[in-house]
Formats: sequence, structure tokens, C-alpha cells
Amino acid sequence: MKLERRTVRYETLQDLVNEARQLAERGYSRAGEWSLGQVCNHLAGAINMSRDGFPSGLPRPMRPIMRLVLFGRMRKRIPIRLRVPTLPSLQPPADIADEEAIDRLSAAIARFNEPGATFAASPVLGKLTAEEWNVFHLWHSEHHMSFLLPSDVAATV
Repeated sequence: MKLERRTVRYETLQDLVNEARQLAERGYSRAGEWSLGQVCNHLAGAINMSRDGFPSGLPRPMRPIMRLVLFGRMRKRIPIRLRVPTLPSLQPPADIADEEAIDRLSAAIARFNEPGATFAASPVLGKLTAEEWNVFHLWHSEHHMSFLLPSDVAATV
């Protein structure tokens, strides 16, 4: 039986880390392909790249179109249901341990929140402010974490 995704909403990126630690401690089931470690590693990579820059992106003429299509959904935190291929540089290793990846995610969030942090352009949405990047990372995290169901939720499905 295929498990259904859940609805996830975070107020802060620290809420994401807190839930990841709870899932690691209490157990979880997958409604998707990635483990908790893979999800956290992917999210940490995206957060770090928002500071350091991305290796590639959409051609510049495509960015305004994608911004028009996605930006409103992101700002309203409307879940995205389509599957978009992951950038090769953000593809997580299959064997990463949950705790190791959660620690990477926590470190990436701490770095993201450093006072005076500067940010790179999104490979899809173009230039974003710090607040827009924060909303993007919350939205992105909600998408990926929706595929991981706490054991007590998965047991009732």
C-alpha cells in the first residue's frame, strides 16, 4: 500500500530541524523515495547554495517566466505537487545517516541566519531577498518533509 504525503507547515527553519530530530528518534515511514538523511542533506545543500551560489540554473530569459509561475505559490506556501528533477549537485547520497544529515542541516541553517549574510541568485527564481530566501527554504522543506510520515501517523493509515 502506497502511503500518502502529509501536510507540513514550519514557522521557522529551526522547527524543521526539531521535527527532523523527532523523526530520527521516533521513526518514520516514507511516502516517497528519499530517507530522512537524504532529505536533510538535500535541504542543507540548497540552503548553503543560497549563500554560496549554484553551479547552474535556468537560462536568464527563463527566470522571469518561472518567477511568475512559482513565486506566488511560494509566497503563499501552497504545496507543490509536481516532481522536478533535482540538480545533480543537490542529489543526496543513498547511504547518508539521518543524524549526520540533520547535523549538516542544522549547521547550514545557522550559517543562513548569520547577521549580515549575503545571498546568491536562485537558479530558477533569480535574485531573492533574505526574507524571500527564508520563505523559499521553508516552502522547499515542507515539500520534501511531506514525504516522511512519523511512525504514529503511518501506523494509522
